[in-house]
Amino acid sequence: MIETFDEQVSMVRIRAAHGSMACLRHVTAGRAVTTSLKGHSVVRYRSVWSAPPLRLDDLDAPCRHWIDELGRQHPKLVLRLLSRVRSICVAHHGGGQWHDRIAHVSIMVDGRLTSSASPIRVRSRLVLDVSELTAADLDRELAGAANSAPSKTDAWPWPDREVRLPVVFAPGVGGTALHEVVGHGLEADHGCPVPPAGTRLATPTVTVIDDPTRPGLWGSRRIDDEGAAAIPIIMVDRGVVRDALHARETSPAASSARRMDYRSRPLARMSNTYLAPGGDDPAALLAGDAVLYCVAGGSAEVRPGSRDVSLRIRSAQLWRDGAPASIHRSLTLHFTTDELLFGIEGVGADMAFQPGRCTKEAQAVLVSHGAPTFRLARVRVNT
Repeated sequence: MIETFDEQVSMVRIRAAHGSMACLRHVTAGRAVTTSLKGHSVVRYRSVWSAPPLRLDDLDAPCRHWIDELGRQHPKLVLRLLSRVRSICVAHHGGGQWHDRIAHVSIMVDGRLTSSASPIRVRSRLVLDVSELTAADLDRELAGAANSAPSKTDAWPWPDREVRLPVVFAPGVGGTALHEVVGHGLEADHGCPVPPAGTRLATPTVTVIDDPTRPGLWGSRRIDDEGAAAIPIIMVDRGVVRDALHARETSPAASSARRMDYRSRPLARMSNTYLAPGGDDPAALLAGDAVLYCVAGGSAEVRPGSRDVSLRIRSAQLWRDGAPASIHRSLTLHFTTDELLFGIEGVGADMAFQPGRCTKEAQAVLVSHGAPTFRLARVRVNT
């Protein structure tokens, strides 16, 4: 079964945000209300979300065939598609306008596969026009939904105590911790000092890059929200701080300003932040008497006023002598920032990205964080 539907635009956002005079036009049920506001910046920002009607004819023939086959093979599965487009205009009072257009296709899968009694549910957002959607995209999202379904194999209970052992992160899973520790630590907001260039921050195997120009990721864009051209920034180069992320408030050459919407002030924010691949064989990183292999991650948290990091893991495997021995769910890893950055023992040559929503100062923006397979020295693990 497939459902296509439109999402109505509840708000047309047209405001000269933080300009000398600003206008907000709020459209609800066809009624427009205009409000005057005042600000102090030299940047005008306009962001409009729209949801163009989505029809099956908008999809190419392989996509339509894939959907037909899905309905025949898995009648208890529901696939929903939603197309949305965000148009952005940034104008400076001194002259010049910059435009960007970001198209998203949301894919929602819900129900049961005929080959499994476990229900599956996933929602993903691809950064592309609906006309660019391919059968391979749909197949990959369905495979991801099936892999995230609860396993028929019961998870083994974790010991009722804290255990220390080496940890290996599957591709993309460890990017959440690096996003919190390295990325936020190098966002140069006013009043928040960052380590100066040349500071040794990690082992030489660690290179962290923020790249909004990588296509097809949640944080991808052509301009930042102050009109500067988006460019890759090497934040940490072989363990040494090289550059920080800036908005115009802290650097005239900034290119990392982002805001949640027209009402928010620009902040230095990440886009697509990732640990650069290394040269190690991912399979070799799992060698050892007992290694925890983290397959599916969750949220990471840095405790305020400390350097302690907690990382939730939804699913993990305990490997013994190079083979999986047991499955575990809902674990928590505990380590300090130094244990993370100086405890990386190997970085694989593979790579994967995961989408996310990052909130800072009550502003939520879409981001991606990526990482290859990498191994940490002994980490504290409990439930």
